[in-house]
Amino acid sequence: MSATQQETQINGEISMDDLPLELPITCPEHPDENVQRICVDINAEKEVLCVECLINLDDPKALGANLVTPSQFVKIAADFYEKAEKAENDPTQVPSECKSLVLKQAENIEKVSKHIEKEKKRVEERFKNLISEFTNLCNKKMEEYNAFLDKQLFNFRYNYVYFEKQLNKVYPSEENQNNTSSYPTREDLVEKIKKLSNTTQLLTLVKNVKQDLKEANFNPLVTQESSEEARKKNLGELLKQLKNQGSSLPSFSSKNTSEEDVVKSLKENIDKSVSKLFEIENEIVDLTKGDSAPNSKILTTPEQLNLLKKWTNKPNLGLKLLYRASADGFTGTAFHSKCDGKSETITLVKTQNTNKIFGGYLDQAWQTQEAWVNSSKCFVFSLTSKEKYTIKSGHEMYAAYGGPSYGPSFGGGYDFHISGNNGGALLYSFDITDLNNFTGGSSFTCAEIEVFQITSGGSFSVESGTGKKSTGSSITSEIKAKVASYMGTDVSKYSLLYKGSEDGMNPESFHTKCDNKGPTVVFVKVKDSDEVIGGYTTQPWCSTENYALDNDAFVFSIEKDLFCHVAIAESAIFQSSQTGPYFGDDETMVVFKEKQGDKYNVVVNAYDCYTDGETFSNKGMTFEPEEVEVYEVKI
Repeated sequence: MSATQQETQINGEISMDDLPLELPITCPEHPDENVQRICVDINAEKEVLCVECLINLDDPKALGANLVTPSQFVKIAADFYEKAEKAENDPTQVPSECKSLVLKQAENIEKVSKHIEKEKKRVEERFKNLISEFTNLCNKKMEEYNAFLDKQLFNFRYNYVYFEKQLNKVYPSEENQNNTSSYPTREDLVEKIKKLSNTTQLLTLVKNVKQDLKEANFNPLVTQESSEEARKKNLGELLKQLKNQGSSLPSFSSKNTSEEDVVKSLKENIDKSVSKLFEIENEIVDLTKGDSAPNSKILTTPEQLNLLKKWTNKPNLGLKLLYRASADGFTGTAFHSKCDGKSETITLVKTQNTNKIFGGYLDQAWQTQEAWVNSSKCFVFSLTSKEKYTIKSGHEMYAAYGGPSYGPSFGGGYDFHISGNNGGALLYSFDITDLNNFTGGSSFTCAEIEVFQITSGGSFSVESGTGKKSTGSSITSEIKAKVASYMGTDVSKYSLLYKGSEDGMNPESFHTKCDNKGPTVVFVKVKDSDEVIGGYTTQPWCSTENYALDNDAFVFSIEKDLFCHVAIAESAIFQSSQTGPYFGDDETMVVFKEKQGDKYNVVVNAYDCYTDGETFSNKGMTFEPEEVEVYEVKI
């Protein structure tokens, strides 16, 4: 394409006529083109654009006056600095920490520069290996096709040999007898083999012998025809087929697929596969653009992120990318492989054509089951309409759906569900009043889907459908889901009986909430630690001061990834009014064992009542609990 043709394709507002200041600087994306425009939109992804960049813009008019020539950019910058200099106040005392950081600028940049070069070499090395392997695969496939074509030629040659052989058998004229030899002797075969010079000759000899062996079993009675009649009929068929093979030549057809289609398919699959090798960690974001979700193709502006901070009540919202459909695949399998077991997630969806951006928050863990996920904190939202939609009272049991063939789906009915890159929406479980403002309609096509896990931001509190405040928990849904999975169930079967931080961290409150309830699972969060320990029993809690038999009891440590089944079932738990949950006659785990000051502690002193007891307890420890939760489990 000529430069004139390229300019003609560019919107008239992006004409290249007024460009007195030439920039002999190549475009970072198109090295064969020079930079022609500079984007002054502080939220735009690209700062500089060449002709190719301008042609490929989705909506050139949307950027409008933000696309300027280099000379216009110089004028804008100069005017700004002139005004800034006039308005600048007298410098104040710079904090020593800031001074120190500036002084270390060269040192730190050099450190990062060396690291980046090292990473680039790692990337190059990996791609060299990939290219080598891919080239080998392509060469192998090419050799297979060429070998197939060679076999076609061999088949055609041998078909003539076979035809002449059958012709001589049906019409043993003097001429044919002179052109073909009689059946060979042992010595003839030895001589023939000695004279062979290539594979084709060997294959021909072998096929001749095998054909003779095959014909030795010829039975004319099967066809109800004489041997001679059968041979003549067979010869006629061979004649017809051989003439057809000589006129209809073998070739590889590509009627339904072009090379461009194959390249496109390869590119999509390579993108998905390679992205698994290169998942960025500790991304250095552009601080000049303010807060934004790292590595997001949907969440691109500070305003969008601020809305999520407001709706989740997390002023320091941190997000970790779990799943991106364009890289991982628009399938339920791909979504669940990346997100199952992950709690506190934000789903983002961007639609094709309408460019709607919407999604949902789920505090519970995703799962691959034909079952609903229960949550009172779940909500959906529209970043396009800047609206948050809370779950209706009585619909908490239909907050989200975890079917294996579905991507992220919210609400009974569903309020929105995704299958492949197609989706549907219905007014049902959330207080949505207009689907056009939410998803753009009752059906939509996804241009992109992303799921992020919240990694920071402080305590979480959202208005539930009942209008009550829901207090956050330091015992995550991911931990609860892991224990549920060990039991062969899921968190939808959990029903909260007791929460120490709300009901009281003492034996009395525990028994008031939990006596005569079961089966139950207990979670204990160790204060000033990431460790969560706990236990499960099928027996009800009570105050009889007796041990209870339980063959299915176990204790667990999340940090150690340890599940310890009961070894002495007769003393699996102790039902005492003086303590909270009490596992094992060796004090495997005793919650609220003793009071230290005004707070109860937890004693862990496992030995032999539960398997791997000493590993579980680190040979004995006592600590203050940060949180204790007890759930009834519906089995």
